Amino acid sequence: MVSTPFAFSASLQRRAFIALCSLVWLAPLSFLSEIVTNGVADAKESNVQNSSVDEEDIAIQGEYAGPNSAMQVIALGDGEFEIVLFGCGLPGAGWDRQDPERLDGDGATVRRISEVRGLKKVERSSPTLGAAPPKEAIVLFDGTADSIAKNWLEGAKQSDLRSGYEGALMAGATTRQAFHDYTLHLEFRVPFEPKAEGQARGNSGVYHQGRYETQILDSFGLKPTSRDAGGIYEVSDPILNACLPPMAWQTYDIDFTAARFDSAGKKISDARLSVRLNGQWVQQDVPVPMATRSARTGGKSIPIRSIRSWPPRTIGFSGKRGLAVCDPA
Repeated sequence: MVSTPFAFSASLQRRAFIALCSLVWLAPLSFLSEIVTNGVADAKESNVQNSSVDEEDIAIQGEYAGPNSAMQVIALGDGEFEIVLFGCGLPGAGWDRQDPERLDGDGATVRRISEVRGLKKVERSSPTLGAAPPKEAIVLFDGTADSIAKNWLEGAKQSDLRSGYEGALMAGATTRQAFHDYTLHLEFRVPFEPKAEGQARGNSGVYHQGRYETQILDSFGLKPTSRDAGGIYEVSDPILNACLPPMAWQTYDIDFTAARFDSAGKKISDARLSVRLNGQWVQQDVPVPMATRSARTGGKSIPIRSIRSWPPRTIGFSGKRGLAVCDPA
């Protein structure tokens, strides 16, 4: 079989400013494909908190929950919000799976609905955020230039400590190691871009073997499609929208099984993906019959800016504490 890349990438739209990657771990069954972080950095976007960020909007956006209902508030910029009202609870936390009610409003509208429904703001986090990785691991990045030189191909870069990314491994990095089947744990953060829309809103992706994309996007509060976070790009919609608000650290936990081929090179089984987003199953053993449309063989990219590494005993972690990969048994 031919070694091919696993990638983080994104198309360059509006502003070259994208998801932060905080934690990735990979449990390979065999060393047959690469890990790649694909991206193009833009020096103009070296700060996550830029001057356009409205702190009041950030404070209001997010999730609210009460005894019998819940609400997600999506910032649209300039004090305006899309308000999504759920029956019984939040997605993944009691939601009745009925279509939510949607309306537009300002901060006063959010406060009024909260008072009437008895809702209070909550800040959920993924149950796998900061999870301790297994002990059988090869550390790929530990925050040092030496680890980049040792484990990553030429072109890998580390962010400036002054940029707010704490010396993270930036997009555009490809590991020297190769993998085939694996379990991936990834921690990431998408930017606050309230006036952006659709695929311009923090667009990135995880490219398994450089062919099969699981989308990274600010899809908080949206009715999800395959082009949203949790989707297998243009192949399979997420089971539910498990996204947290932009600027929150989020997690992917992904089981990837590579396609199989016979001795003549004929494919005998498709690649398959099972995906948890923030601890919620969003894809379960989904076959991916061909490369997804935005596979990293072409197009421009924007950076996943933060990949940092764990101590040596880990299994493919990349995130606040970095990236490590399990040595196969």
